[in-house]
Amino acid sequence: SDDVLNAEVNQIWNSSVGLWAGQDVVVGETYTRRDETPLPMMDNRTLLTDIETTFQGDTACTEGGEDAGCVSLGVRSSVDPEDLRPAIEEMVGQVLANAPMELEVSFGEIGQSTLVEVVSDPSTLRPYSVSMTMRADTEMTVMGQTMASVQAIQTLITYAWEGR
Repeated sequence: SDDVLNAEVNQIWNSSVGLWAGQDVVVGETYTRRDETPLPMMDNRTLLTDIETTFQGDTACTEGGEDAGCVSLGVRSSVDPEDLRPAIEEMVGQVLANAPMELEVSFGEIGQSTLVEVVSDPSTLRPYSVSMTMRADTEMTVMGQTMASVQAIQTLITYAWEGR
């Protein structure tokens, strides 16, 4: 839906460009913080998230470009597993509420992390590329059968600002 996509774009912008805009950062230094991030699939739900931001240095704005007019920034976020567990259990419970039979479900290890790498012009805050890898690891037992699941989604967004 448009709301989910807008929330995702807003989160990418805030966690990448908006986070360091106007700040003095040191190349190679990692800045850490803990924040509450929205869970777009569940209204009014947030998850505690550990965020590490590293200013990787000056770089060309476009792949193969020769000038170093942009900066590269990496943001790694990991959702607190103890905060994630009740949200996952609630979502699965909602799905299974309409199941034709009662299913016994439990969860083992759960993890969710995202790595965002951004190339942006520091003077205009325009991003030139955003690379994002989201990973979800889940161990679930259904009716006595344990299954491990790894879901990884990679996205690359590039922007062409010439003539705009």
